[in-house]
Amino acid sequence: MIKKALYVATSDIHLHTFHRPYIDILTELGFQVDLVFENRGNNDFERIHQKYFIDFPRSINFSKMLNAYLNLRKIINENRYDIIHCHTPFPSVLARIAAMKARKRGSKVIYTAHGFHFFKGAPIHNWFLYFTVEFILSKITDFIIVLNKEDYFYSTKYFKSPKTELILGIGCDKNKFFPLPSQIKKINREKLGLTENNFVLVYTAEFIYRKNHQFLLESMVEIVKIIPFVHLILVGKGKLMEEMILKSIQLGIRDNVSFLGFRNDVNDILSSADVGISVSRQEGMGMGVIECMASGLPVVCTLDRGHSESIHQNWNGMMFPQQNRQLFVEQILYLYSDVITRKEMANRAILVSDKFELNYRKRDMREFYAKLC
Repeated sequence: MIKKALYVATSDIHLHTFHRPYIDILTELGFQVDLVFENRGNNDFERIHQKYFIDFPRSINFSKMLNAYLNLRKIINENRYDIIHCHTPFPSVLARIAAMKARKRGSKVIYTAHGFHFFKGAPIHNWFLYFTVEFILSKITDFIIVLNKEDYFYSTKYFKSPKTELILGIGCDKNKFFPLPSQIKKINREKLGLTENNFVLVYTAEFIYRKNHQFLLESMVEIVKIIPFVHLILVGKGKLMEEMILKSIQLGIRDNVSFLGFRNDVNDILSSADVGISVSRQEGMGMGVIECMASGLPVVCTLDRGHSESIHQNWNGMMFPQQNRQLFVEQILYLYSDVITRKEMANRAILVSDKFELNYRKRDMREFYAKLC
């Protein structure tokens, strides 16, 4: 009898960027794999049996939520999956509710939490809403996968799921992210219109509220005063991108910032930089930071449960408390002025990134899926 698995996530972009290796593992284990997602990037997937397109809500919209739930329930009940693996907040909520009948027939429901929306320092309403929802849904979830120690603590201490697994991120492909020779770095800078004299910062993140680009742009005003030839590269797209472009113009730093949008040559871009940045309000792991490290960059980022899994203060990077602009600027200026420390941190960053290597995570997930078989 053919084993069937369903993978559910917000968009094909998310699946294509982060989960192709794990979808491949399921097919290698003999599963017929179906996908459910919102089609945002027209990405192609090989070795997939069926793709279902659902318009998932991005905020609370009861009409969209009901429609998505009904579609999910129909798909799940008609196909009788052995495994239902869901990712990202709204799809995971709806998929777990839609799979209640399937669980009674023996389906195993897996939820990967890419960072709970309740965490140390989160607003109280986050705890009231998101903790309550996750607590209730844990009762109808067979396995919860978390990406950092703080989330693991909350899940194992408070939730009712029979099993929680801690996996260190979704894996950094060291065949794609690695240090490049200085000559290549020079060429990559030239492609971006930069020179060897520029002090280059890079931030790879979707333009959404959580990634906090406004804080970074406002901080750049202070940095530019001290380092006029500093240049910030922003990789990613999102609903706030145009607003941030306008913000950079209003702040008078437009010439110091490149908005590159979505790119397929991220490693080339990272290798052109001197320091990696993440000013996110919260992260479950922070793969952008790990990719910077693997590419040979020290990192300056917010003090956060996700970042703390990979950044060791003053060893391979620096962390600063949320919204502490003064300390963030000071850390950037310090790394600019101390080239030796910057290079030492970069070398350590490469070593630390090794434990987040994709092959280790593939091994973890292969063992995990194999247990379910």
